[in-house]
Amino acid sequence: MVLIIEAILILLIIFPYLTLIISTMGLLACSVNALFNKMTLPNIRIKFSVYKTLLILIILSFFLFIGGIFLADEPVLAADTEVITTKLNGKNMPKETDTKRKIEETIEVSQKETMRFKLEKKKEQIEATPKQEKEQDKKRPELKVHFIDVGQADAALIEFHNKTILIDAGDWDKNDVLDYLKQRSIKKIDLVVGTHEHADHIGQIDKVIQHFAVKEVWLPGGNATTKVFERVISAIDANKIAYDEPRAGDKYKIGDLSIDILSPKQLTGNLNSDSLVIKLTYGAISFLFAGDAEKNTEKQMVRSGQNLTSTILKVGHHGSNTSTTSIFLNEVNPQVAVISVAKNSPYGHPAQRVIDRIIKKEIELYATKTHGNIIIETDGNQYHISTDKTGKVTSGNSKTNRKTN
Repeated sequence: MVLIIEAILILLIIFPYLTLIISTMGLLACSVNALFNKMTLPNIRIKFSVYKTLLILIILSFFLFIGGIFLADEPVLAADTEVITTKLNGKNMPKETDTKRKIEETIEVSQKETMRFKLEKKKEQIEATPKQEKEQDKKRPELKVHFIDVGQADAALIEFHNKTILIDAGDWDKNDVLDYLKQRSIKKIDLVVGTHEHADHIGQIDKVIQHFAVKEVWLPGGNATTKVFERVISAIDANKIAYDEPRAGDKYKIGDLSIDILSPKQLTGNLNSDSLVIKLTYGAISFLFAGDAEKNTEKQMVRSGQNLTSTILKVGHHGSNTSTTSIFLNEVNPQVAVISVAKNSPYGHPAQRVIDRIIKKEIELYATKTHGNIIIETDGNQYHISTDKTGKVTSGNSKTNRKTN
């Protein structure tokens, strides 16, 4: 059908065009012949009706030619274009890992692909004009990021526009994350992210799933042999929660909030190195959550050419000297750094070297052991920081046993 339409359009353009050219040449020839007649030069007798016919042909062919061009510009193939666009915009095939296969045995693929947390995954973003950005700024609701004081663990709650995201969920032997969420009157959580499978990051995810309406869970997909990990997987399975394992380069969008996955590109088998590193961008303000990513991972991110620049950095690995290298810190170039760490860290966190690097760059430094719960509020243009306590961030006790975590 499309080919027939194209053929008709071509005829509607070519035939009138040829007729227009021939008729114009004929009229010109007749005019020259009439001139020869007046000059008493050799000529042939042409009736007036021939002039009239040629003139009518010129007028008709001109309008037919213009009409053909106009029809050719119309989106007559819109339906086919939409089909192609739909195919090109289809989702990536799920990544196969041992963790994912465990869950997929009991969760139907159709349920997972529904992705009840209705994120719009985009591989390309269309930049807004300055005028559009100003209009968006006026309408943009306030975003709050809570760095929860969970001791020697990690947990951050993001709230905005009736959406909630929980990045890490504290340690396994406590309920402090649950208590904080209840104090905030949280009823549902759209997305829970476990940056990696260590117990001080995924510790209370199973409890969160039991007590709140969780729509989706992200993990990097590493394997752990702990009972904590098994409980998390069982909770996801039993509640048929949507599950994904993002990779570097994946992009998501929830309203005005953009989510970029910076790492890992692929798993190495080292849970810390395989941490999900996530950048949240809200207007002109951005947050980078580094999980427990270590030096090699930071180096890979810098070399990848990704835009790491962020307003607020959640310092990697509780301020351990295994992370937050000078080259990484220079690339992120934050205005604020936040360390989630216990007052008496059994690992000597945070390291004095890391504190010195941050202070040297004149970055505003906060730590949960010093400031308690740290809340950053932003409208996408400016941000405000409030804390439970005040004080100066100091390093961990150098005499404490430095275990590997």
